[in-house]
Parts: sequence; C-alpha cells; structure tokens
Amino acid sequence: MRIAVCDDEKDVRELLGRRIKEICPEAEVLYYGTGKELLEEYVFQSFDVGAFHYLVKPFSKEKFSSVLLSAVRQYEEGVQIPRADKEQDERRSILIKTGGTSTKVWVKDIIYAEVFNRKVLLHTTDGEIEYYGRLSALEKQLGGDFFRTHRAYLVHFKYIVKYDSSTIYLEKGSAILAKTKYPDFVKHYLKYNQRERKD
Repeated sequence: MRIAVCDDEKDVRELLGRRIKEICPEAEVLYYGTGKELLEEYVFQSFDVGAFHYLVKPFSKEKFSSVLLSAVRQYEEGVQIPRADKEQDERRSILIKTGGTSTKVWVKDIIYAEVFNRKVLLHTTDGEIEYYGRLSALEKQLGGDFFRTHRAYLVHFKYIVKYDSSTIYLEKGSAILAKTKYPDFVKHYLKYNQRERKD
C-alpha cells in the first residue's frame, strides 16, 4: 500500500510519516511539498480518488489514527473478486434479440450502452447492436463492472480512459456523467481499479 503525505511544512510531513509508519508499518510513504507536485506525478491516478475525510489542523494523534485506520479498512474491504468468479466473468454472455434474430454478445466486449426512443444501442469492440429494450434490464444483466452514469448511459469500467465531472471518455466513444452520480461513480470506479490491481 502506498500513502502520500502532502504538506508545505517539512516537519509536519515527517511527523505524519512517522505516525503512518507506526499504524501501517508495511505502507510505503511518499512525501510531497505541494499539491501540484503530487498531482503532476499521479495525475491519472488522482482522478480515481474520492475524499475520505478532512482533518483540520491542529488535530490529535488519536483522531489521525482513527481516520487512517478507517481509510485502510475501506481500502482493504472494497476489493477482491475471487479468481474463479473473474474467470467466469470473462466467459459471460447475453442474448440480444433484434427482429427475429438472437445474437450472443460477450459481456467482456461491451464498451458501453446508450438508450434513445425506446431503443438500446450497444457499443462493443466489434461494432454496434441496436435493439428494443430497457437500460435498467440490461444493467441488471451485466453486473458490477458496469455503472449507470446517466439515465441514458451504462458504461463498462474496463474501457474507461479518463473522466471529469460531466463526461466519461471510453476507448471508443463517450458517455454523459450526471452530476448527482459523480460521487458514487468515483467510489465504485476506485473499488474496481483496486480489485483489478489485486487480481
């Protein structure tokens, strides 16, 4: 586990580093004097981090320990799908009915889905499939590696390249991110990335 300490006072950085090591001796502590210094090095990773807690100086050693331990617990709990389930996910498929034809679509190949005029447009690595259906029904079929970013969009975490507070940019295409969905999206995307790193 890596923990970054960012403060403009060297003495404070070193003090916090010592306290972190007392609580989490296995952690690698990284030190930064400015927020800019931290974000230029971890600019892409920083998008995946939601604020866990705010500590206003001065704060007690007990308060710091309590918050850090809670953060570590959340990090460790948010994460692992057993390997067997992961392999099973790679083989999952759904059947899409278009007219009188049923087409098998591998879940791992779905990049995102969008809905308009009662039709779902499925964007996959092999092209697009359009059919009459409801996005809510598709969301239940696809499971936890997908997120409903907007009433009209469902995205696969696997194919996200970057995002901001209003848009998800995928390997092919983009999706709207509703402001009300943003905190929940960041939380779930962070857990997905933690799980993938452990796998």
